[in-house]
Amino acid sequence: MKPASEKVSETKTIRITMPNDMAQKLEQVSMKLGISETVLIKNITARYLGLSLGSNLVEESEQKFDFDPIGFGMWADREDMEDSVTWVQKIREQEWNCS
Repeated sequence: MKPASEKVSETKTIRITMPNDMAQKLEQVSMKLGISETVLIKNITARYLGLSLGSNLVEESEQKFDFDPIGFGMWADREDMEDSVTWVQKIREQEWNCS
């Protein structure tokens, strides 16, 4: 990745509209990673554009991870994984209820 050659001194607010299911998945991922949806979108966009996450596009104080999209959405087609929270709860019940 190429680092941004100069610091960004101005910002632009961009509003986006997306389907509810996409917005819900974005919210789930951001909660799982412990970052805001805004920071997640900035990180994904910076990675897509080939910019360094250390650039001023994403301030280091906001940056809590180095996003690697290689496995992102790999279970998107699995019906049992539509609600990952429910899936994890079922697995935990099976594993932990040893009565």
